[in-house]
Amino acid sequence: MPADAGSERDAMHVTTAKSIDPTALRAIIAAGMLFVSSCALAKTWIISTEPGSISIGEVAQQAQDGDTVEIRAGQYDGGVAVWPQKRLTIRGIGARPIIRAGTRSAEAKGIWVIRQGDFTIENIEFRDARGADAVGSGIRLERGTLTVRKCVFLNNEIGLMTANTPSTRLTIEDSEFGNAPTDAGGLHHLVYVGRIESVEVRGSYFHTGHVGHLFKSRARQSTLKYNLLADGPDGEASYELDFPNGGEVLVVGNTLVQGMRSQNRVVIAFGAEGNTWDKNRLQLAHNTLVNESFIPAWFLRVWRDRFASPPEIVAVNNLTSGLGIFEFGNDGVFIGNANRVQTLDHGRIPPSAASLLALDAVRPAPDPALRPDSEFAPDIGEIRISAPTQWVPGAFQATGAADNRPH
Repeated sequence: MPADAGSERDAMHVTTAKSIDPTALRAIIAAGMLFVSSCALAKTWIISTEPGSISIGEVAQQAQDGDTVEIRAGQYDGGVAVWPQKRLTIRGIGARPIIRAGTRSAEAKGIWVIRQGDFTIENIEFRDARGADAVGSGIRLERGTLTVRKCVFLNNEIGLMTANTPSTRLTIEDSEFGNAPTDAGGLHHLVYVGRIESVEVRGSYFHTGHVGHLFKSRARQSTLKYNLLADGPDGEASYELDFPNGGEVLVVGNTLVQGMRSQNRVVIAFGAEGNTWDKNRLQLAHNTLVNESFIPAWFLRVWRDRFASPPEIVAVNNLTSGLGIFEFGNDGVFIGNANRVQTLDHGRIPPSAASLLALDAVRPAPDPALRPDSEFAPDIGEIRISAPTQWVPGAFQATGAADNRPH
């Protein structure tokens, strides 16, 4: 190495250091110190059913941004709260704690109201929410970013509901929504998403609706992957999926089962209330749509005349089972879709490999985004699959990792 190589290297370092704006450097250091300080001060709150434990409402008032709230197993009657924090994690510990509304309601909106933060809520069960105008919600998201994971919503007027705030983002993973109230009045949607930026739902189970829809979204972007929406023998829902204002919608690898007592024969509805967004596209790939009734279903209905310009419709390698129409009356790209008049195990999930092998093979979806890499798992959640050597229509493949599923 030349004798002056080290000095040249040092000179380069000095020059680089001098080139940093002192104001910017101070800001970086201050931000780092603030981050370290906030981590050091973050607190974990423990809520239990033990006598003398702090209540859910008290923690909602006292917790600070960045804290964690842990709720131990048990039943919490009247555990309603408004959460004003900017950043918070709330999780159930051990067996899923049950939060019952009882006779109470937070701001007449439901059980928990998320005001405007970045929240993660895990392993909590919400029951019996009631509110003004029959839209009491298990969770009401007014603004911000919310991730709901491994939660259950039962017997709520609306399982989960958002306000119409364009910057809001919602993610739902491995959760259950069901048992809509059967009392008269109101449309008890299991999930009702307002005009927000985006919603994504994966590995979740929707069942036993009443009059309202199993899932309704007005979001700019709606993504549903590897879910089971099956109304069941006692369900009386209307649509299984409703996108009343269009938007960009991606539906891949889901199973939708319309029950015998459905209030409306449409399974997937797009644009029924007129468009809101500047871009409207519906992509359906590798979904299984089942009609359990002897009355024909309208598996897909698009209200094209309610859009300023015709929306883009792409449907690839979907499987319909039972009586009904899918492609008829819908303009768009339809490739590799199939129908079986007989129902597949009456909507039981997953269908047997034998029933899948009886299906004709199809080509892989031309867009990789439309090729599923997972499937709905038995009970709830999702499992990864290998790309099969030969694709078949519908939400389940007969090769690769799928062969190892319990049947």
